[in-house]
Amino acid sequence: MGENSEERPSARRTRHISAETRAPISRSSGVLVDRELTYSVIGCFFRVHGRLRDGYLEAVYVEAMRRELLRAGLEVQKEAVLDVWDRGERVGHYRADLLIEGRLIVEVKAGAILPSSARRQLINYLRCLDQELGLLVHFGPTARFHRVIHSRNEGRRPEPPR
Repeated sequence: MGENSEERPSARRTRHISAETRAPISRSSGVLVDRELTYSVIGCFFRVHGRLRDGYLEAVYVEAMRRELLRAGLEVQKEAVLDVWDRGERVGHYRADLLIEGRLIVEVKAGAILPSSARRQLINYLRCLDQELGLLVHFGPTARFHRVIHSRNEGRRPEPPR
């Protein structure tokens, strides 16, 4: 054991996060996307998960996240309406759980297993807002988050009629 036994206790105290913890990089420019904002939101997520753990309904976590983000000094819109456009006509809308600073969509999921459709749902939200980056946060037995990047030049949202 020797040298390795000293490393193990610190590894046990480290929080497990998803494999996608590296800073998101824009596919088009190679530049980090909203690094400081995403780090702030992820920090809020871990604080809320640390206090509440898993087991509540999604609505409870959305409200707890909203309050934590406001405490962090961020602008937060809960259940932000995102319009869907086709040929200049509004054909529907989505409601994103949280919209931070008018540009970062945070989709909150709760439960033992993250649904396979959650990532696709977030990509659709990003397309509606014409943004590259969104965060998918999962309040499960283990706190997990995913940075989801959508290339803006794929399926661009047309301008609404004036």
